[in-house]
Amino acid sequence: MKATLYWKSMMVRPEEQTPRWTTKEEDQRNNDLDPNVQRGNFSQEEDDAIICFQSLYGNSWESIAAHLPGRTDNDVKKPLLQPFEEAALEK
Repeated sequence: MKATLYWKSMMVRPEEQTPRWTTKEEDQRNNDLDPNVQRGNFSQEEDDAIICFQSLYGNSWESIAAHLPGRTDNDVKKPLLQPFEEAALEK
């Protein structure tokens, strides 16, 4: 019975199917290929804003990135987590 329901859910018209790209491809499309994304180091104002918004939103990187035009959630997350990752590698 379960197998029949599974295959029925698989039989969807091509125009009704959702795209099959993975989150990795989606991240690449949003982060690497978008011409509006800023590259390079953060300014002191951006660093201060990230710390301030991180205390408000916690680790909701998308919410923090919404306040920094041209920066993605991945860009915002990296500078904050980098010291912790380096410390873990040293152990």
